[in-house]
Amino acid sequence: MKKILVVDDDTTFLSGMKIALSKNDRQIETAKNVGRAIEILRENKTDLICSDYDMPDGTALNLLEFVKNENMNIPVIIISGRDEEKYVKNALDMGVVEYFSKGNFSLEKIRKCIASIL
Repeated sequence: MKKILVVDDDTTFLSGMKIALSKNDRQIETAKNVGRAIEILRENKTDLICSDYDMPDGTALNLLEFVKNENMNIPVIIISGRDEEKYVKNALDMGVVEYFSKGNFSLEKIRKCIASIL
């Protein structure tokens, strides 16, 4: 079973993503902040991270840095309201697999991206 960690401080978005991404062959874990996401990553094998960019205790890039430092080799997708070019470019340059804007949100595109990774 593939495990996806969804990280977002917006609980409504988090709940919606958990429902939207759930399938028979997937387990969805959720975290409301970077600190909790790191705890989950330390405790459980994770196959993919879908994260908001900004959270109260850090960013998706802090999470990506943790994953790299721990040699976890987990792909990271960002789904964020921050869609300015400098954020997108920086995230992609750091190794984020894909960057989706919440302002131009397409659940179908996200599902296709996830399916291609898993």
